[in-house]
Amino acid sequence: MNEYSISPASSTSPRARVQTGVPQQFVLDHFSYNRSELSGNHKRALDNLAKLIADTHQTAQPVLEIVLVGHADKAGSVTYNHLLGLKRACSAAIYLLNLLHRKYRSQLKFPVPVTLNSEGELTPISNVDAKNRRVEIWLKAEAPRRQQRPVPPLPPVYRPRRKRPGRPHPSRRPGGPIKRETLLDEILSYQE
Repeated sequence: MNEYSISPASSTSPRARVQTGVPQQFVLDHFSYNRSELSGNHKRALDNLAKLIADTHQTAQPVLEIVLVGHADKAGSVTYNHLLGLKRACSAAIYLLNLLHRKYRSQLKFPVPVTLNSEGELTPISNVDAKNRRVEIWLKAEAPRRQQRPVPPLPPVYRPRRKRPGRPHPSRRPGGPIKRETLLDEILSYQE
């Protein structure tokens, strides 16, 4: 596995065929310490993944959903690491969606929904901090009609229980829930 490449958990090739019916996991790791920005190598790996997603839309089993789960190392508080993981997932999602829209829009049969989650520091995969600073990307493709298998559950979503004083939860603001774009702007502008 290349240090900065996306690689499927079950294969060494970043161009591996997306399995149908089960989420296929790709890992984008080695984010800089305390940063959510994508490096040039991250962007090249996401370019390959966007092409893979677009290619599946030319088959009978296109990618139906993309789930990005951000992670952090153990440095910092649980809340800060949760938000940092969410920022990393958001950075990767924004780049990937812009690329799919700009470069591969004509190849996509339909818009692919994207879900962002964060595990923060809760699920390390290594003693090496750089490998724990990662974004897991799950691609779910349609199962063939004759061989349907149950889909394994996606990783649980961690939601911090602490509230920041003086700010109501975004879904409890006057006027109802805020729009997704506004929430993404809030997440990206968060400074601790």
